[in-house]
Amino acid sequence: MPRRLPLRLPTRRRTKLAPTSNVAIYAIDPRGLPTGKRTTIEPVLLPDEDVFSREAFRSKRLLRLLSAETGGTSLTNSNDFDGVFERAVSDSSQYYLLGIEPPASADRGVQRIDVRVRRPGLRVRTRRSYVAMPPSGTTGPALSPSARLEALLRRPLPQSGLTMRVSATALRADSGSQVVVTVEMTDSGTTSRKADEQLSLLLAAVGKNGKVKASRSVATSVPAGPGRTIRLVSQLQLRAGEYQLRVAAVASRGGQQGSVHYDLRVPDWSTRPVALSAPMFSSVRTREVPTARWPAALAARLDMVPTSDRVFGRGDVLSVDTRVYRTDRRVKEPVEARAQLADAKSGRVVFAREETIPPGGDSGGSTERGNEVRRFEATVALASIEPGDYVMSVQASVPGRGTPVTHRVPIRVVDAASPSD
Repeated sequence: MPRRLPLRLPTRRRTKLAPTSNVAIYAIDPRGLPTGKRTTIEPVLLPDEDVFSREAFRSKRLLRLLSAETGGTSLTNSNDFDGVFERAVSDSSQYYLLGIEPPASADRGVQRIDVRVRRPGLRVRTRRSYVAMPPSGTTGPALSPSARLEALLRRPLPQSGLTMRVSATALRADSGSQVVVTVEMTDSGTTSRKADEQLSLLLAAVGKNGKVKASRSVATSVPAGPGRTIRLVSQLQLRAGEYQLRVAAVASRGGQQGSVHYDLRVPDWSTRPVALSAPMFSSVRTREVPTARWPAALAARLDMVPTSDRVFGRGDVLSVDTRVYRTDRRVKEPVEARAQLADAKSGRVVFAREETIPPGGDSGGSTERGNEVRRFEATVALASIEPGDYVMSVQASVPGRGTPVTHRVPIRVVDAASPSD
């Protein structure tokens, strides 16, 4: 995982760790400029502090150094606090990501970077150095699969290599949620393998503080032959909150590896009288993909193996599955559930299904984790749907009791029976 930067670290250590953690520092001196024009944010001064002392000068120089070395900007001797905050937001929203691969013979340790552009009048602001890791810290095939996986997950950015699709859906559990994670991997097909390929995967949910909250290791094999796709389904137990789901995979031969980062929000199921899980998808075509791992605990809860694919051909039949939870037993009114497929640009609805779910035993549902739960499903024949981008929406509500709970998932319909081929 990306390492945090303790304030007690020496300055040189902080400027070395920041680039390896993909951190740009925007250092702000809250003392501002006492004699300057005041803005909406007032400067902060300590009692009897001399802002023109040697110590004050050294601290400002340190702030400028931290920012310049990591690609950020600093604010010293100025009261333009609004401006530096706007610049930080702008920089993190629009930027170029450049990558370099030093030769194996390159020197290790801190290496300087000089980025230039040919167009006159432009100014480049970037980090000034990177850290070349020693051979023991690389993720090459000489390391064990577990070491390679851990190294991949520590990287702040995903790595391309193995082709993977990932999706995750939270279902209510005894303590928090059971998160269903689907990983689908496709062989590039560039070479025809004569033997099965062993794959090792590591799933980790990282909290906002950078700590791993849950993880799981998975091992499987890919049958011999080019262009094969396999599916793995696993689970993580998580409490309500926002996470970054990181999935890393390494192959036993050829040194192939890759990782995917997936933003995941696990809901607090108790905040509304009715809760709704995000939709899970399957289709006639995706059911043909072999599932190498399908835990018995999930098979007992789900009647279908979810896919992470969101591109479907017109000859396919799409299945949508979600869970409606009645979390407040005092609510006796029926639950209104609706699923619809709408054009992403015009909003035109091309498919809709509605269902009224009565409370109690007449709902056709069951009691799960102490709460009444009902499956809400929809089946969409895509033969009559024009190719294009769409949004699948599912929602549930109790009339007169707040706004509906809604989940929206973009999908694409293509003019082919097997869009991934």
